Amino acid sequence: MVSQPVQCWFFLCRIMWEKQNSLTHAWNPNQQDNWKALKQEAIARAKTLFTKGKPPFMTLYRFLADARHQIAVTLQQESLEYLGILRDEHCEYIDTPITLLYPETGRYASFFPCLANRYQQLSQCLPLNQESVGLAYLLLGAKQEQNIKAVSYLNLEHEGLQLTCVYTITGFEGQKPIAWYGLVHTPRTQLKAIFARLEDLYQQLDANHSEGNGRVLKEIIWYLAHAMPCVRGSAAILEMMIHLLAETFAIAFDYPERAVPIDLIALFTVSPEAFDAGFHLTPMADLKKELRQIIRDGENSPFFCSQNPALTAARKLLNWINGASDSFTPKEIAYMNTPGSLLNERVRHYQLNGSLPPFTASNDTALVCQGP
Repeated sequence: MVSQPVQCWFFLCRIMWEKQNSLTHAWNPNQQDNWKALKQEAIARAKTLFTKGKPPFMTLYRFLADARHQIAVTLQQESLEYLGILRDEHCEYIDTPITLLYPETGRYASFFPCLANRYQQLSQCLPLNQESVGLAYLLLGAKQEQNIKAVSYLNLEHEGLQLTCVYTITGFEGQKPIAWYGLVHTPRTQLKAIFARLEDLYQQLDANHSEGNGRVLKEIIWYLAHAMPCVRGSAAILEMMIHLLAETFAIAFDYPERAVPIDLIALFTVSPEAFDAGFHLTPMADLKKELRQIIRDGENSPFFCSQNPALTAARKLLNWINGASDSFTPKEIAYMNTPGSLLNERVRHYQLNGSLPPFTASNDTALVCQGP
């Protein structure tokens, strides 16, 4: 189970889904629009690789990795010498600290509630191992003034592949409890086998027979997210690859920009089968269909009441997805957050897969969330 300091921080956190999240705030604001334009140009160029047939998956990946590096050079991004550069024998392991030390400013602060829930799910199906506290200092960014008490980890493996390790580090800084996650990514020695599986999956994609393409794309996403083939920039390359394959093979894909990044969802998912079951390529469209059905069922119920908080909450959530900024009353928020209803089950599902933010109220005042 998640250690108490981690658990408390996550579940007491109050957060709204704003027009930007902590990751977009970490970017230079002047670069965001340029990045989007350059990314689209790279995807358009990558499509030309299909003019003479279906190129190997590794050819596509190298092309997009090179494009990511050139974008870094154009934008003069930090650590550009590593962005889009494939790992070699000198870079067997790479890590990503997801720190909780400064949650209001951290790159991943907006996503902590979702990742905490996903970590809990992982901890229920994977054995929890203990590691030397020295790892926190050597690899995961702890400082000498921080008194690290424990380092535990969940090791993901799938069909003989050694994949990501998810670490939880807990301790104290003075009298203040501190805790954070760290990811140690798939060893470089596993990449050859992973790319062989990716090639097999990629060959199953067929623009003329699109049934099943969505499932295959999700499996590609899961493996490629865990691979982390580049020293830096793998998440952005994954994003470009998803758009390229979706557009090339007629796969519906519409993922909210401010949702939890897809690579993080995949990294905190135990298997490609679990990822296929829980992740939505078009989450908002799927949720809108489900909400409309909940509303229809409620209106056709013999116990119909127009002021039923379940119905009003479902209607407001549907309007919110469509861009409205209606206030949710405390009763409506409580209904969405209380287990036992279909609405709560669906809200919880989409929160867990990163598509919806937590809905919380403070001091009995209504919370206003801005739509996607």
